[in-house]
Amino acid sequence: MSVEPEKFEFLGEVFQIERRARRKYLTLLVRPGHGPLIRVNKGTGLEEILKFVQSKSGWLLKNLEKTKALSVSLTEGSKFFWLGRARQIVKTITPLGKTFFRLHEEHLQVYIPVKRFAEFDLVDPVKQFLGTESENYLGPRLYFWAQQMGLSPSKCQFRNQKSRWGSCSAEGVITMNRNLIVFPQTASDYVLIHELAHLKVPNHSARFWNLVAHYCPDYKAEKKKLRQFPTIFR
Repeated sequence: MSVEPEKFEFLGEVFQIERRARRKYLTLLVRPGHGPLIRVNKGTGLEEILKFVQSKSGWLLKNLEKTKALSVSLTEGSKFFWLGRARQIVKTITPLGKTFFRLHEEHLQVYIPVKRFAEFDLVDPVKQFLGTESENYLGPRLYFWAQQMGLSPSKCQFRNQKSRWGSCSAEGVITMNRNLIVFPQTASDYVLIHELAHLKVPNHSARFWNLVAHYCPDYKAEKKKLRQFPTIFR
């Protein structure tokens, strides 16, 4: 039987509670497109949670404003980032019987059959197209760096992760967040190099960071860019 997640409202936002048995501290996360999340121990009462959240009111208001600025609306005329560059969504009527897309340097052209044009909802078709394009770009890029580093992941896969740009499992499976596509190539390359390096060094020791720095000397600067662009996939 599934359990409904606990929720409460504060400052006009719906907060979700995530409970874990071994968690020692209360942790508050503000996530673009997902609403605030508070992680607590299974035994923590709602009164203690509310008191903690209230004590963070100033921090919350500041960061909620930041996340609103990082929200992307996939409607006609709206902008999204692709490889670090802003592009606009443009709708165009086509005499053909199906919808198709063309991704240009400055915009994404969405061609819509005339019979569907007026009521066409862009969100899901645009996300599906951009998700496929993201995989088509990031997959070969991962294997390019794997070849450069002399490493071989057992598998690569894609997800719309909420809080991780990538991961590397003990079995050598590398998972990439489709949202890496919004960043400049140098920033997404850093993430790919980072995860590939874990195939050789499974921790964040000095040896690990030396390996990352060998292939991405400016990795600290590239890491900062991962907080500067609004994401597409949620």
